[in-house]
Amino acid sequence: AVPPRAVLAIAHCAGSRIYGLGGTVDVSSDDGRIELRDVASDRVTLHSDDGRIILDRVAAKSLVAQTDDGRIEAQELRTQAGGSYSLTTSDGSIEVSLRDLDGLTIAADAADGVRLDGRRLDSDDDDDEGSPVTIGRGATHVRLTTYDGSIRITTV
Repeated sequence: AVPPRAVLAIAHCAGSRIYGLGGTVDVSSDDGRIELRDVASDRVTLHSDDGRIILDRVAAKSLVAQTDDGRIEAQELRTQAGGSYSLTTSDGSIEVSLRDLDGLTIAADAADGVRLDGRRLDSDDDDDEGSPVTIGRGATHVRLTTYDGSIRITTV
């Protein structure tokens, strides 16, 4: 068992699955997915050269998740007031579910469009690449970026 509030740092791996941790998380995967479930942390930093990133019921004050080749799935992302969240993929889609949008500023930029609860927010012209979208004006900042894929945001 890992002690509460422990710092987990993985410099190079071929994928990681992390469940139920309560401390700082810093993971870098050379080839393979990174999966976090039921993690509560002040700071989470994730990078995958080639693999998806899966977040399920992750609560953090600061979250950076970046993959060069893979999708990002964040189910029930638990934001904190004044927090900062950045999810970026160079090649893949981003799916995020949030409990609510109150207090958030979401900046979303996707080559293939941005949808909030099924409704397209950017240009719906099939020939036009998506344009950046800003939702809300809260103190908690969420940045979602994909250079080749779409973004879907849902509220639960």
